[in-house]
Amino acid sequence: MQKILKDVQDYHASTEKLIEMIAVSDVQMTGFYHMVPAPSNIVMEKIYKNDLPSDVVLTDDGMWFTLPVGSDSIEVD
Repeated sequence: MQKILKDVQDYHASTEKLIEMIAVSDVQMTGFYHMVPAPSNIVMEKIYKNDLPSDVVLTDDGMWFTLPVGSDSIEVD
């Protein structure tokens, strides 16, 4: 497990870098997916989200993001 967690740093973006990219972009919402390690329960999810901007969504399998035509809204189901 230690080797895997070290190796993934070469091909996964860090949370800090993603937050920097969000700060300089003009987006309404950002979805984080394929997190390593993934939050395993609601407590860990809240801890993980503690330092994230409020417009970041931690995604789950099967989650849908709908962008209605003629609207600026984003619907998350």
